[in-house]
Amino acid sequence: MAKYKNPWTRPDLIDEAQRRLKLFIKKIKTLVKESDFDLILAPGNSGVFMAKITSMTYNYIGKSSPLIIKIPLYLKDRMGRRIKFDNSVLIPDVKRQIERVKKIRKILIVDDDLTEKNPATVRASIELLTAAGKIKMPDLTVFVIAEGQTGSLKLAKSFGKICYLPFAKASKEWMGVCNFVSYSIPWEIQSKIRGFYSDSVLNSGEIFCLLLGEPIRSKGKLRRGKPYFSYMWNNTVKNKIRDFGELQKEFKSYIMNLIKDA
Repeated sequence: MAKYKNPWTRPDLIDEAQRRLKLFIKKIKTLVKESDFDLILAPGNSGVFMAKITSMTYNYIGKSSPLIIKIPLYLKDRMGRRIKFDNSVLIPDVKRQIERVKKIRKILIVDDDLTEKNPATVRASIELLTAAGKIKMPDLTVFVIAEGQTGSLKLAKSFGKICYLPFAKASKEWMGVCNFVSYSIPWEIQSKIRGFYSDSVLNSGEIFCLLLGEPIRSKGKLRRGKPYFSYMWNNTVKNKIRDFGELQKEFKSYIMNLIKDA
């Protein structure tokens, strides 16, 4: 099958992305009814919007969402290429976020996709949480929900007990398309934003975060040597697109309908 360097060349892209998002919500619904978590780890932009959807699902089924720890991991550039960066600079930020948590024995990591042979995002997230304290590694159970291929994660036993639950599997038909869930934004909403911002300025994952009222990771810029989440673009987009607030309401309503139907 051909690789699609530009996902928008597939006219059925949004339909497939919405199908996979619904699979994620269905998986979350089942899991949170059966398990209680001390924390939810949200790595990067995709982790942030997947965690927000998870929180909305918790609220829908009548349970309180665990504390969400947002980690602006810096592992790839905006083109998806691996970069070398010492994310240990984020330890103080993670430590600050968990300072009121009494115990950490069971955590949930949510993402839209990952590389199973080298799950760098999962590994870095657990390393940061461990370095921040309050974890006895033999007692730690980590649930990971993301799109994968084989359903098996290559992680050492030192990272605790890993329960990997892929909500969808990548297929050859869609080779070249990454971060699938981010493309599930209905076109009538996406097109209004694309009239002002191209994908090179705001990619689909960043738009997804903004529509949910969430911050996005700094675009390759560091603050005192650290990557960080910022609400700067939330204000910029609201000032540029007059009805952006209405688009946010429409999008959140769309997500809630998916949660109800999943």
